[in-house]
Amino acid sequence: MESNRPIKLDFERIRDYIKLGILDNTGAAYVSKDFAVLLSFNKLRKKFITLNQPYRFDELRVCCVKSGTGHAIINLIDYTINKGTMLFIGGGSIVQPISFTPDFDMEAISVNDELLQMLFNGRVPSCLISGESKTTIPMTGEEENIFNRLIEDAWLIIHSNSMDKDTFFCVTKAILCMYSNLNSKAGVNGEVHTHEREVFLKFINLVHKFSKKERSLVFYANTMCMSQRYLGTLISNASDTTAKEWIDKSVIAEAKVMLKHSDMQVSQISEALNFPNVSFFCKFFKRLTGTTPHGYKNE
Repeated sequence: MESNRPIKLDFERIRDYIKLGILDNTGAAYVSKDFAVLLSFNKLRKKFITLNQPYRFDELRVCCVKSGTGHAIINLIDYTINKGTMLFIGGGSIVQPISFTPDFDMEAISVNDELLQMLFNGRVPSCLISGESKTTIPMTGEEENIFNRLIEDAWLIIHSNSMDKDTFFCVTKAILCMYSNLNSKAGVNGEVHTHEREVFLKFINLVHKFSKKERSLVFYANTMCMSQRYLGTLISNASDTTAKEWIDKSVIAEAKVMLKHSDMQVSQISEALNFPNVSFFCKFFKRLTGTTPHGYKNE
């Protein structure tokens, strides 16, 4: 493994670093092939996180902020997360960390798609696999304590010689059900939806899902059964940013992830993002970022 290769935040890469001794987890995390338990993000983030750089999370994560304040862009949306916030990061999300206070810390549990389906016998709550999920949910003190106890129980069971995986899976399912329950009770981030906000969130979810292949506003308008003009107006009113700019932001985020976290050549990335040729992709990337794809990859 190349020491200068950008770190990708998936289970396999984290396990590799722990096994090789590059990362001393100091009891902060347990990572298997299909799940992970995190006791302290603060103990690990300096080894894994470069601020202002996007990362792809292949597996979903349910987190609780224990202290401090963090700022991140998650699937194109800015979030400030404080103590007592439940944070949900769906599988396939792109996260760009912006800043953390020195005391910022959180705990989390993470599972891959295969285990998620197994835990719920194929009947996974929709909020865990669709755009209906709230990224942040404020928790009461009692809810924080329950989440903390469940994470601690999961940790103890993993390291117990007398408990089996089924017991651990029951606790894991309880944590995911807790998120599902809080998600169903709350409006998006505790707010009441306006029609514009509902349309905006649906649009952003579609952009996140399809922007690798679809960059035209007409595709999203047709998918949402709206005219381009009406959709564009609603998006601009809800976000002070045009629909086309949101699509371009998503494409750039996808490109940055592939440039930093894969061995793909620029020509391969251009093809993966459905550009007609490499020259068009390079001009597009430089226009929106101020640097070339090669320049960004080598930063």
